[in-house]
Amino acid sequence: MKRFVFFVLAVIFAASSFAASSFAAKRDTLRILSIGNSFSEDAVEQNLADLARADGRCAIIGNLYIGGCPLSRHWENVKQDKPAYRYRTIDSDGVMTTFKNFRISDAVKSMHWDVVSLQQSSPLSGKIESYEPYMQELVSWLRANLPSDTKLMFHQTWAYSANGVRKEYANYGCDQRAMYDSIMVATKTICERYGLDVIPAGTAIQNGRATSIRDNFCRDGYHLSHSCGRYTAASTWYEKLFSRPVRGNLYRPAHLTAEQAIICQSAASAAVKSPFSTTDCGFLKPYGNFDESRVPEYVLPDALLSNDGKRIGSAKAWEKTRRGELLDIFTEQVYGRAPQTPAWLEFKVLEVKEGALNGLSTRKRVEIVFDKKEKVKMELLVYTPSRVPSAPVFLGINFFGNHTVTSEEDIPLPSEADLKRYGDYKMVGRGEYSYRWPLEMILQAGFGVATFCRADIQPDYDTSTKGIRSVYPQDAGVVCGPDQWGAIAAWAWGLSRAMDYLCTDKDVDASRVALIGHSRLAKTALWAGAVDSRFAMVIANESGCGGAAISRRSYGETVGIINRSFPHWFCDNFKKYSENESALPVDQHELLALIAPRPLCIGSAREDRWSDPQGERLGMEAALKVYDLYGKSASSRVAYHIRDGRHEIYPEDWEAYLRFAGRFL
Repeated sequence: MKRFVFFVLAVIFAASSFAASSFAAKRDTLRILSIGNSFSEDAVEQNLADLARADGRCAIIGNLYIGGCPLSRHWENVKQDKPAYRYRTIDSDGVMTTFKNFRISDAVKSMHWDVVSLQQSSPLSGKIESYEPYMQELVSWLRANLPSDTKLMFHQTWAYSANGVRKEYANYGCDQRAMYDSIMVATKTICERYGLDVIPAGTAIQNGRATSIRDNFCRDGYHLSHSCGRYTAASTWYEKLFSRPVRGNLYRPAHLTAEQAIICQSAASAAVKSPFSTTDCGFLKPYGNFDESRVPEYVLPDALLSNDGKRIGSAKAWEKTRRGELLDIFTEQVYGRAPQTPAWLEFKVLEVKEGALNGLSTRKRVEIVFDKKEKVKMELLVYTPSRVPSAPVFLGINFFGNHTVTSEEDIPLPSEADLKRYGDYKMVGRGEYSYRWPLEMILQAGFGVATFCRADIQPDYDTSTKGIRSVYPQDAGVVCGPDQWGAIAAWAWGLSRAMDYLCTDKDVDASRVALIGHSRLAKTALWAGAVDSRFAMVIANESGCGGAAISRRSYGETVGIINRSFPHWFCDNFKKYSENESALPVDQHELLALIAPRPLCIGSAREDRWSDPQGERLGMEAALKVYDLYGKSASSRVAYHIRDGRHEIYPEDWEAYLRFAGRFL
């Protein structure tokens, strides 16, 4: 039966090859086979064919995929002729087809390939000793089984994000430059040893990191982002394989700005010219400012001056007039308009487990469905302390799935359908981010935890065809436009829907729910807390630009940089203030003031200059005059936490936040 499937597939490829041959009379065609893993998937499956088509060329692509697959496993699969691959093909019309349980031998024979590439898995890519003897065996086998005119090439992988947390990063001392340098030595050695040409995607990504896009090429610390990362890698493949300049190519994905596309193309082109060393591509402005002496003089908007120029002198006047004005401005100019609570909302309790986490907790898994077609739904994971009736709860969003916050084996892993719904994210290991959610510590302190994955609500890239924004493209009376909600507003909306459920859970005291978030999800927690006064407390860990940090300081990540790197986070109106922060009608201290008089804790890390710890502290201090409207003791409800170290949330941060929450909840 399997051989029959291959025969059918061979016929399909034969027809495709014939069509491509006749097509080649009008445009250049390359047939490209990649033997790789998720890094080849990032590089060849998304933008390469489109770049070729935009330049009058044609790329027919095959990608043999096993997640994290090293050269050693590829060679074992060859020796055993093992049907171990997911095989994705893109034909001359750009149509993608997926085949499961595929063999390398069948893929090699399915077409007269012009180019075949190999690559090492990323954790081993800078370890030259890991390449042999597998590289020698694979090269020998491929040259014996491919036509003599097929060009064998090596795909160079990239270093991880500087703040990456993948455990294999320790192979390189968690040092991005050390990892990049090791990859260069290893790939240059291998290419020289076997007479291979290199596809320098790793150098292209490193070139891009020295531009205004900064270290925003990976979506999870190692896989490429759906915007700049994948586009840069594909641009590198295009220029290298087609020997055509990618700069000036008119194709760019919808979620990439024109400026970003130029930078990515330039980084790729420079890498092709100099594949084993970085090149200054000249796109350094605006660049993160890390010099206090270069902070411009600025005047903060007065949070207590109403739109008609009247001074706000009481809590009553603040709540009646100024608070609503500021909410409207932030909605229209920064985060975007979100729909109201949906008319139809369903809670499905999937599981209740008593005695979870060594008897510390009652655990629930709750599915929240937003529309009757169940196009978008999220799964809320809830832990409440055992034998504590109606407990206070921390509510926050996790980055990569509920299974990553705990090592419990009975938490379901995302299905393939889930991952596609998440935006084609890749699986992250069970419990890999449990240090960000020290559940036992929190439960022993008498608090519960509720969390869901960000991608359950909205994928973290620019799309309106997936996630909640595809269900609610507009609200009643609100048309799509420059104030349409971005991803941060969508995630914040999801927090409110989680709160809707928590209000129904007898094990949760809904009057004592504290929001917590880290990084982009700390920005989200602040906005959700500002919009939804049901949340009793807000804790924002290293929220930076668009969070607690003063935008007018133009320190670290600026408004311009964040809008170019993450154009989907905020509404389009916010882009008017890129390199124009002084024109903002609000600043972030006023966002913090919108949480008054509820307790608020701002967290920073001294080495996280990108998030501007000084600006976060100043934002908090400037918000205090609104808290003062509520009486002399109100300012005691605001706290600032700072520790040594980099951009991350650790158990020691949680210790501080638990102490703070214990005073009020």
